Amino acid sequence: MDILPLPDGVESHWLVPDLGGPDFDNQGFLGYDERQGWNVDALFRGKITAARKDWENYYTSVSQEDGRFVRMSSTQEVILLCAGSFLQTWIFYGIWQEALSRPVSRQEGSVEGPGANAARHNLSASNRYVTAGALFREFMARRDELNNNLKWADQFDRCLQEAKWILQKLDRNSDKATMQFLPLSVCLALSTLVETLDRYRRLWLDDTEDVLANSQISVPCQLLERKLISEDGWCPSIVHRVGSRLGLEGLYFASLLPSLKDGFDHENCTTRFACVASNVDVGNYQTRHVSEHCDCKRHGCDHMQPECACQHQAMPNSDLVAAFENEQFPLVGFQGEKINIIPFKPGLRYVAISHVWSDGRGNPRQNSLPMCQLRSIQHYVTALTTNQGSPFWIDTLCVPVEEPLRHLAILRMAKVYSSASQVLVLSEELLSHNLPSSPDQVLFSIFCCKWMLRLWTMQEATLAEDLRFQFADTIVPYTPREHVLTVMASDAAGLVSQLLGLYAAISIDQAKLSLQTVKHEKYPFLTFLTTLQFRSTSRPMDVTVCASILLGSGLSAVLEAQDDVKMQTFWANQEKLPASVLWMLGPRLKVDGFRWAPSDLLHPGTRLLTPSEDYPPAHPTPEGLLVNGIDAILLKDLPVPTVEKTHLRFRLPNSSQRYIVFKDQDHDKWVDMTSFWNGNCVLFLAEHPTRRSEAFAALTMPMVDLSNKECREDERHPVSARYLAGLIVCTEEYWYERLMPQGTNDFYQAKSFLNSKGMDFVDIQESMLVKTSRRWCIF
Repeated sequence: MDILPLPDGVESHWLVPDLGGPDFDNQGFLGYDERQGWNVDALFRGKITAARKDWENYYTSVSQEDGRFVRMSSTQEVILLCAGSFLQTWIFYGIWQEALSRPVSRQEGSVEGPGANAARHNLSASNRYVTAGALFREFMARRDELNNNLKWADQFDRCLQEAKWILQKLDRNSDKATMQFLPLSVCLALSTLVETLDRYRRLWLDDTEDVLANSQISVPCQLLERKLISEDGWCPSIVHRVGSRLGLEGLYFASLLPSLKDGFDHENCTTRFACVASNVDVGNYQTRHVSEHCDCKRHGCDHMQPECACQHQAMPNSDLVAAFENEQFPLVGFQGEKINIIPFKPGLRYVAISHVWSDGRGNPRQNSLPMCQLRSIQHYVTALTTNQGSPFWIDTLCVPVEEPLRHLAILRMAKVYSSASQVLVLSEELLSHNLPSSPDQVLFSIFCCKWMLRLWTMQEATLAEDLRFQFADTIVPYTPREHVLTVMASDAAGLVSQLLGLYAAISIDQAKLSLQTVKHEKYPFLTFLTTLQFRSTSRPMDVTVCASILLGSGLSAVLEAQDDVKMQTFWANQEKLPASVLWMLGPRLKVDGFRWAPSDLLHPGTRLLTPSEDYPPAHPTPEGLLVNGIDAILLKDLPVPTVEKTHLRFRLPNSSQRYIVFKDQDHDKWVDMTSFWNGNCVLFLAEHPTRRSEAFAALTMPMVDLSNKECREDERHPVSARYLAGLIVCTEEYWYERLMPQGTNDFYQAKSFLNSKGMDFVDIQESMLVKTSRRWCIF
């Protein structure tokens, strides 16, 4: 683990025991398993006895060299230790031999260390622990020599990919006690080693775009994820976010930070959806007090009593109303312990506050805050502007709680944040500690704070001209983009910490939309959609408001609409969308004319499709979505499935290739389609699946008989088709290989397996292609 960075205040890494066993033979990484008499395919399938042909002789040999085996109380312990020591030796020493292109001994890769913990668990041979610090320094120092050797680069790449495959196999079986060959620390050390070396290999090849595009984790470690979630109380969604964006190095780094154990209840959070622990219950919301600025010293005071020394200060209502005249908005002046309202005028400098309501600076009942909160905010504003009387804007005080002024304030919110001299982020995770010593940890801290997970803060950051982040002791400017450029222009990021900061910077910058860029894109909606991942809001329909603000369309109509029709109103006000909206998974609206439209933009299925401007345009109308230029297949005489988990199989005309189709479970059930089912369906494909991939599709039911040639070829009028469901399509071969139990290669085997799981299988006898020029109105 010692090639990875440590956060401020953390003095040491996890200890990684050397599991011992026979030394690496230094004859190369590839083929070591066979040279040592191991069958790893059998090992990963759980066929332990078949993993070696000479278990008895092997045990005798290793136990003579290592007394731990004699002390083992069960055969299972012996097998796990034998397999674990073999795997650690193969990956750790084998990869280092390939990385340095020279033999690497156990003495180089391990050190004497404290033995109590290892001895207690029978883990470490001779109380030794693996170390990679010196080896990594040599690797970095020999960059030019190694990188100029094309044969080495090709061989090293092959070995890294093989090591990834091994570790992925181990990870898939990590939940089975009989196949936990490696303890957590060893598994994590091997995975981060392979991932880190692979990233540097690509950086050395000047494959910058590849490195940036593939910043996501390549070698998972479920053992670490389960520990963080089950033992340490972490949010499953945050664990998934950090791991997927920053890799295992980032997840390990985060595990060393006590500030990420936020103390919230994450019982309702999942890896699939955004964290909801910061959502607030408006009915039970309590504004918090700031102890260092609070005059009330009464123990247990709820600050709601008339005798409390820290009373709420409210915005004068008549002045608040007047501040919205002439297209303006109110600002807060706080001097002499009193609030006064300052109407905004062009050229007036002020600070807009961006915060998370779960931190306690909100108030859903009235436009007021306790005196201590006002003092605290003014303290930060003064530190930023160096002007004791600088006005500020905060939604709690400046967005009226009652209509119609509330809608008016939201209509002007874009102007509020875009006109501010600075937008200051106040997030408790950042305010709770001083500025970290390295810019990489600064970026990491920002990436991990709750402010990055909320919906409204995204649009606040996007609109800001000058964004600042407040730590306990100082304020820092928004610099992720500059950091990315600096690191990529440097000598290939000489430290792993720089890579960690690089990926944090990329993720932060991707979350801050550039309005100028968005306005010139073919489909601005797609850019907005990609930034929603891992974000949440207390009021689901707020996503339509934020989207309308950032996309600059339909805000007034959305605000005026009732909550149950806000999403429909949002879609109706989009002039142009990519046809890919049809292939997004997730739930849909249940209203004629808009059955094609996603009902939840924060649902992970809605964002599943990779954004692309290559899709043809589609235009929402009250009658339906008008679109053409998409691949369509008519499926004839399809009976309505009676089992929800039904798989469909069809073959294209004049082709031997068969395809398997199954429905996204977030869509309507088959049984709910019985009343209008006519037996003929049209499948709209995002793309044709290959033998190695899946593709998304939409199932619709046309209102005319497209099996009639005259009707099928008449292109004068669009064909009305009812949207039914989102589907996943793959080739039959891919289905056998990836989605069925290992060894399934026959249709009847697969059908039998589906039946055993309560699923069904329907063969479609006839299909035909529909011209891509055909126009559609999908309702």
